[in-house]
Amino acid sequence: MPRPPDLLVHESNEYTTRALSIETVDSAEIDQILQIEREVFEADAWSKKMVLEELASPWSDYCGIFDGSTLVAYGGVKGDIEGDLMTIAVIASHRQRGLGRSLLRTLLERASSRGMKQIFLEVRASNAVARQLYEEEGFRTLARVPNYYRNPTEDALTMRLELDTGNGVCQSLRTSPSAGEIGSVDIP
Repeated sequence: MPRPPDLLVHESNEYTTRALSIETVDSAEIDQILQIEREVFEADAWSKKMVLEELASPWSDYCGIFDGSTLVAYGGVKGDIEGDLMTIAVIASHRQRGLGRSLLRTLLERASSRGMKQIFLEVRASNAVARQLYEEEGFRTLARVPNYYRNPTEDALTMRLELDTGNGVCQSLRTSPSAGEIGSVDIP
């Protein structure tokens, strides 16, 4: 997969261009994925067995953002005509740079090109940052699922995005972000 344009990141109140790359991840990155799982999801982190099963599934498509050789974010979709956004995680030191949005857009583009027509996800009701991102990318809330999450127990919101697979491009990607937007990646 060709490397997308460098992402614009914010460091020390100055904007610099960093060579971050979005690439497919597989079992070779298991240790880094597990480290991200533990940091981001703590008690709800997936086990090594769960991650390996996800990565090995023919229905799954996982990719990550690398800062050099270090995995700093990863996520995946799973399904055929209907898909699920299984996870998106960005390590704390790399948040607020648009990496989650770039990763989400990449996953949606890949899902669309695989023929998925819609993507579902569950998100903690209290996770306002993630909910806002998903809504900005076109997801709509379908339902509230009581006590879906553990550690702590919390409701989930089920959300859905309809994909336009006519030409392999997601409807939410048809309009590019503004040119000065931090962390944006324009996916053709």
